[in-house]
Amino acid sequence: MARRSKRREPANSPSRSPRDTVDSARGVRSVVPVSLTPPLPAWAAWGLPILVFIASFAAYGPALTAEFVNWDDDKNITENYSFRGLSGKHLGWMFTTGKMGHYQPLSWLTFGIDTKLWGLTGPKYPEAPRFHLTNVLLHACGALAFYLLALRLLSVAAPPPDGVGSSDGRLRTALAAAAAALLFGIHPLRVESVAWVTERRDVLSGIFFILTIAAYVRGAPRTHEARFRIHWYLAAGALTLLTITLFMAAVDTSSKFNLQFRPGVGNAGFALLFMMLAAFAATGLAVQRAVAYPLEGNRGGRIAAAVALLSVSLFAKAWGMVIPVILLVLDIWPLQRWRTRYVADDAAASRRAARSADRRVTPSNGPGRPGAAIVHLVLEKTPFFILTIVFARLAHWAQWGQLDTMKTWEEHTLVERMAQAFHGLAFYPLKTILPTGLMPIYELPEALSPIQPPYLFSMLAVLAVTAALLLLARRFPAGIVAWACFGVIVSPVLGVQQSGPQLVAERYSYLSCMPFALLAAGLLLAGSYRGAAVRRAAVPLAAALVGVSAVLTWRQTTAWQSSRALWEHTNRINPDSYTACLNLGIIRKQTAEERKDPVEKRALLEEALRLYDHGFQLDPGNPRFPTNSANVCSMLADLEPARRREHLDRAIEYTRRALEVAQRENLELAEIVMNYGVVLMKTGRLADAHEQFLDAVRKKPDLVKARSNVGMTFTRLGRPEEALPHLHEAVRLEPNYINAWINLAEAFEVILVKQPAGHPGHAATRTRLIDARLGLARAYEQVAEQHRLAAKKELAADARQNALRVYEGVLQLDAGNATALERRKAITGE
Repeated sequence: MARRSKRREPANSPSRSPRDTVDSARGVRSVVPVSLTPPLPAWAAWGLPILVFIASFAAYGPALTAEFVNWDDDKNITENYSFRGLSGKHLGWMFTTGKMGHYQPLSWLTFGIDTKLWGLTGPKYPEAPRFHLTNVLLHACGALAFYLLALRLLSVAAPPPDGVGSSDGRLRTALAAAAAALLFGIHPLRVESVAWVTERRDVLSGIFFILTIAAYVRGAPRTHEARFRIHWYLAAGALTLLTITLFMAAVDTSSKFNLQFRPGVGNAGFALLFMMLAAFAATGLAVQRAVAYPLEGNRGGRIAAAVALLSVSLFAKAWGMVIPVILLVLDIWPLQRWRTRYVADDAAASRRAARSADRRVTPSNGPGRPGAAIVHLVLEKTPFFILTIVFARLAHWAQWGQLDTMKTWEEHTLVERMAQAFHGLAFYPLKTILPTGLMPIYELPEALSPIQPPYLFSMLAVLAVTAALLLLARRFPAGIVAWACFGVIVSPVLGVQQSGPQLVAERYSYLSCMPFALLAAGLLLAGSYRGAAVRRAAVPLAAALVGVSAVLTWRQTTAWQSSRALWEHTNRINPDSYTACLNLGIIRKQTAEERKDPVEKRALLEEALRLYDHGFQLDPGNPRFPTNSANVCSMLADLEPARRREHLDRAIEYTRRALEVAQRENLELAEIVMNYGVVLMKTGRLADAHEQFLDAVRKKPDLVKARSNVGMTFTRLGRPEEALPHLHEAVRLEPNYINAWINLAEAFEVILVKQPAGHPGHAATRTRLIDARLGLARAYEQVAEQHRLAAKKELAADARQNALRVYEGVLQLDAGNATALERRKAITGE
């Protein structure tokens, strides 16, 4: 058989667009991508990635001095002790929890590492900037990974035309890729994911999401002809079912609290998981044999790497479950793998393929079934689909574990979800172009109709854009591909499974708007080939876009520096945001607690009360508003003794309203009941308050404040022995809760008074009283240390003095107590 001669091109010849070649040994026609030689100049090869990394890091500078915010950072970080370590117990929790509606063990692992490196101490948590540092570093790494992906995709999708040298074309492609990475990395819509510690799952999963696509693009075979091996497809299908069956057999998702092995599986669960991994690996091998692509070089390793990278991304956040569909879209364009032809795997087919080696093979001639290409492209993604099925199940379990956040189909109908979806499809592109008025929450309205102007206009805009891009698909395929990729990536968060109070959220743009950055860079690159004038304008235009984005990103990041800054920013933009009213009211109340000036304290409390009242008008089904209003009225009663009764009556009315709302909405009642007890106690109704505290403990046994209050009221009602179990449980649950230690010591004091010196239990009670006081002193010292770390010198000094006073009281009971003597010496320095 005659071999085709290979024509050598001079080194300085213009690079050509992707061209078809024929492998005569295999009779397979393949697509060879644009040559990337000669290499980039050193300044571009090193300078552009460094520029992308540094710029994407520096734009979020204000986050490096930011605090944790009272927007899930408290629930996930500051009030969560389960992730604070790397022991087997901590790791077990990370890989089995669905806390806050997300399965994200890798993200929890990074939080655990941060805690090991920096610590995590209250009350102001001075380590918060270092947690933010990790977020910003991860985002900069994601921008760098996006540069590498953009470089590859642009080289395939927008090869230089004839007349442009390969060196010049490569440099222009690299500059366009850098522009894409900067437009992605430096944009105000990225701020929520980067500057919010809780959303680390976005930046962490995003790195591996991008690398998965990059590995696939580099490794996907460019063949235009391959064998069809039906028996291997059947084997792959059987192994797929086996893999998923083994997962379902091993893992029990019936509990809303944590994953477990199914009852009866026991230690065999680990063996089943190992078998599942083996079946999964065998599935990948069977798929490769079924497709029978000539995986020349290390293409097979790159595809395997893509599967591994996807699994890592899914362990950080389930967003990667859209990856298989994204890969199929890229197969159509720019990879154009849908042109692949499949022939029967027999000797006759091999001879026909060999005979075709000396002539041009096109998709329209020769043997085979071109229509089977799309089916096979889907089937070859089987390992990716297995991962997405498994992690989609875990994501669904985690979300439904948070039942109070999920909207039922009765609460949020199909028509309303469709209107929400169209609104989201219009919102993110619009905010990409005009990133103004950005907020942490866009609340889902109580009534949502497709005929309301915002949703009607969104639907018409989305349909018009889709129709226009479809009409231009032949001449401008990049447009419809970018639009399709955006729709696929954002689809899980468009409201079909509505979780949470948000209509849309800026964090959902983190990955979904990547295609727009690539599209903009592709247009800049194409424009640079149009003429000298366009080429001269391309770089300044890109620089201007990046510069404006950097300024807006820096300003938006400052809004996330603290809870106060965040909710004041939100309240300015949208005074009718009930979430902003609630959180800003909490901040005003907390600030009032720290102020000593009664005039300033009163002004802050009254502002908090106004915010709560306005928020309750906006969201009458939320009992947190009247609950917090009751707390403010109680503080006002202490601040203004002359109006004490008036304020307490208002507090009781607010609390009753909160109970009515919570019962009507079938919400958690424990905290509300406890607050009702606090107000009753302030009015002197001790017995009624005691019953409320007991009810709160019955509803939520681990509610520390309720336990402490039950113990206190038991003691004051003359039943201190019954107080002890509750108070011991309170200090066990929260060892540094000072009020619980005070109440415990008081209970023992009352018991000791009842027991004369000759009583059989007198000595034991005296010893337990000393232990309680030592616990109280230790708690004061811990609080003093927290204040010291937060640079609150006065509060730290007060706490140390309280600890010293308690130690002095211990020495009055036991003059030789070694612990009290040692700690008194340490505090006083004597």
